[in-house]
Amino acid sequence: MKKLRYLLIIFFLFPLSLLAQQTTIGGKVIDLTDGATLPGVSVKIKGTSTGVITDADGKFKLSVPGPNTVLQLSYIGYVTQEIVVKDIEDGTIALKTTNKSLDEVVVVGYGVQKRATITGSVATLQSKEITTTKNESVVKMLTGKIPGVCIVQTTAEPGTYANNLNIRGYQGAPLIVIDGVIGGDQSTIGRMDPNEIESISVLKDAAASIYGMRAAGGAILITTKKGSKNGKLNINYSVNDAIQTFLGMPEGVGAVDFMMLTNEKIKRDFANNFVRNVTPQFSYADIRPWIDGTYKSPDWTDMVFRKPRSQFGNHAAKKLN
Repeated sequence: MKKLRYLLIIFFLFPLSLLAQQTTIGGKVIDLTDGATLPGVSVKIKGTSTGVITDADGKFKLSVPGPNTVLQLSYIGYVTQEIVVKDIEDGTIALKTTNKSLDEVVVVGYGVQKRATITGSVATLQSKEITTTKNESVVKMLTGKIPGVCIVQTTAEPGTYANNLNIRGYQGAPLIVIDGVIGGDQSTIGRMDPNEIESISVLKDAAASIYGMRAAGGAILITTKKGSKNGKLNINYSVNDAIQTFLGMPEGVGAVDFMMLTNEKIKRDFANNFVRNVTPQFSYADIRPWIDGTYKSPDWTDMVFRKPRSQFGNHAAKKLN
């Protein structure tokens, strides 16, 4: 009889002990990139069917067995995340977007569009694809990376951004749009810091018609990176440098050779016109001081040009997240 009584007591107290271990937690789910709240996120206890959905403000409440319970969060377009209840800081959980969803969205004109629904010709280049090539000009970094975009370097002069850029061979320069603002030319792109560019979209043919006649030669849309709103600061710094020098600089003649060659040219010019006894431009008295060493011929090439030169200094990769 006593055993039966003890069993009854244990039977009624056991559910109470389980109930006492249950803990109700609350939190909010946000986007890691911009801090926006995410409604409709599935929050469930891992390995069970117990869970809830976040409300319009991204908030949820859930009863869990204890602080070591693992929560599993999933949402379309975001990476499924698992987190222990005790590791949740300030009741906020941030989800990261998947790379696949980012690749499917393309900047077109005054908005974005799913890649699958685009009917015009649009080529897109992401930040990491741009910075793979190291150069002093962003325009040169794009060489060979975007189909239909032809870039020809017209000079190797340090500090210049003279390049011929066209889309599909059109003579007109493409329209440049940076963060929705129309204006600038290819030199504007060349002077930008490649580490601050999020993506570059090239609109070809009819895809650029949204900008009218100004985009007759196509359009290049540049989207710069935005600082995040999650309150965290992340600063990256990188330096790229190169030395530029002459490969084959022609050597100039000295003063004596210059004067003698000038006289020879005058003599030949008049000889072709059947004129004889021409007075040379430089007499022997003019040339003699240079021959006997009274005057010395300066090396103008060495005085004007510095052979080694820093090609593009450094690009400070400032990334604020």
